[in-house]
Parts: sequence; structure tokens; C-alpha cells
Amino acid sequence: MTGDWAARIPREEAFALGRLRLAPGVEVREEGAEVWIRGGELSDELFMYLKVLPGVRRHDALPGGRILPAGGRVPIGRLPAGGWVPLGSWLHLEAQTPALPGEPRGKIRLAIVRAGAPTRDPGHGAERDPGLVVTPFARFAGWAERASAARLRPLVFAASCDGRALVRGHPLPPIPGERCCEEDGIAVPCGFAWSPRVGAGTVRAVLGLAPRELALFAGDGSWERVPGESFARAARSAVRATGEKLSRGL
Repeated sequence: MTGDWAARIPREEAFALGRLRLAPGVEVREEGAEVWIRGGELSDELFMYLKVLPGVRRHDALPGGRILPAGGRVPIGRLPAGGWVPLGSWLHLEAQTPALPGEPRGKIRLAIVRAGAPTRDPGHGAERDPGLVVTPFARFAGWAERASAARLRPLVFAASCDGRALVRGHPLPPIPGERCCEEDGIAVPCGFAWSPRVGAGTVRAVLGLAPRELALFAGDGSWERVPGESFARAARSAVRATGEKLSRGL
């Protein structure tokens, strides 16, 4: 693919731009609640990555600074003028304000600790409402068969080949299981927290998570990587179809 391009994502999703840092010629500009990026030649690899950026809106960049929505025919405005910096420099500047000043990211060693344990980390151990539950799939499927469509609507789920279900959303189903609190895709069992208490974006960078990936921690510090595409809406038809696949060992 050729031609200049531009895109914008919500500021809170800017951590996802880390994987673009080696792409040549990519520039970035902050504007209010959004972050703009732009570049020249759009390789197939770069195109595929842009497609999965969280909250992305992609545009074709036209002469004179005009922008055209991807696949559209009518320009909708112009690129912001001035203030553009190379993405590599911008990411470097952002990394200079970690929760632990002067600590290189590569040397951070994460641990999972009891939220009430003594700690020197400010804000460590704050309680939040659980947003996920890990439970046997059969238990979740049984509840889903009885639940109303309105009760299922705010939930998504993922299933593992060992027969577990990870249910995500609010309110969670009233079934037994290990409830977890989540912050920006980092989930730990309720009553636990990670230490040192760096920001969730820093934890994502340390773990090397891709956009939309979830890190699911256990109380012993082990963790699993859950791709975003593993989740499906908790419609009864989807739960039944997943149960059939698990029963066949797929």
C-alpha cells in the first residue's frame, strides 16, 4: 500500500503505540483527549497493526493537509498543524515519568502481594470492584442457560481447553469462582495487588502485552496471556457453541 496516512486514538490508549516505535517516518502529536499519528508509505504490516489499535480512527492524508476517512470519499477536515515529533522521541519522553523514577523498565521485577501487606508503594492495595471471574466453564454455562438476555448482555467470556471460563463485565454472574480486579488489562485476584505499584501501562510494557491482550495473574505470581480476540459476547448461542467445542476437545 502507498500514500500518506494518519490516525488518531484516545490518549488513554497511547501505550499501544509502543510497537510502532521502529516504523520509519512515523510522527505523533497530542491534541486534547486524542493522540494523532501520521506517516508516509503504509506497508502491509503497518496497515494490519493500525487496524487493531484500540479506538483507532484511520484516515488517508491528502495534499494540503486534508484528511479523508479510510474508505471514504469526502474530506472531513485537516491534520493538526505544527507540534509533530518523531514517535521514537515522544515515547522516550513519556517513559521519563515512571512511578519509580530512575528505574529502567527492564529491571522492574513484579510480584503479587496481599493488598493489606505492608508496603512502601503509595496507593498500594486500594480495593476495586471485581470485573472478572474465573470459574469452571460448565458452571458458567449452566448459569447462562437460566439467565435473562439483559443479564448476559454486559458480559463477555473466554474459555480454555482445560475447562475454565473467564467471564468479564459488570455485574458479574453470582456463581462461585475466583474474582479478579482489573486495571487497563492487568487482572489480579481480589485482595492482591502487584508490587512495585507502578502504573498499569508500565506493567503492560514490562510484560510485552499487545493491544487488547489481558494479563491474568494468580496469587502465586504466575500469569496467563489472554488475547483480546479470545473473548466473545455471552449470548446463549455462543456459550452453547463453545461448550460443544470443548466437549469435542477442539
